[in-house]
Amino acid sequence: MDEAANRILSDLSGLQDIYMEQIKTFGKVDRCSFDRIISSTYSAMILKSRYTEDKISKYNAQWFPITEVPDLIFDHNDMVDIAIKRMRRRVRNFPIAFNLLPPKFTLPQLQVLYEGILDEELDKRNFRRKVAQMKYLVRLDEKDMSESRRGSFFISL
Repeated sequence: MDEAANRILSDLSGLQDIYMEQIKTFGKVDRCSFDRIISSTYSAMILKSRYTEDKISKYNAQWFPITEVPDLIFDHNDMVDIAIKRMRRRVRNFPIAFNLLPPKFTLPQLQVLYEGILDEELDKRNFRRKVAQMKYLVRLDEKDMSESRRGSFFISL
């Protein structure tokens, strides 16, 4: 199953060696009106800028914000909903979203990423407190001065 999921992701996007998680297998007898179909869903967090544009165009694939997923066939909206809920649970406890950031990033950039995934505004002080508990993050001595006069220290893994 994992090999098939990786092959399909590669065929559709040109991306390889992407960490994916199997979410759930769907197999209700009546989920498809014309045949018995079993589907296994996977999720991966990828940067939209890294996929191969011509492959995406070839399959007419489209990107949608997770808050604007269109009506999909069969029970595919359920699949997407389950994957989003799992991703939101996991991002609160594991550093699964850090591959979406550059090698060095700022706390405001990290907070924007988390707010986008969780679809909620996070309290700045509570977020900083939680980040301070993440022992795998290292504060660098250099600052990003592009966002404010005081600047923000860069962080890396």
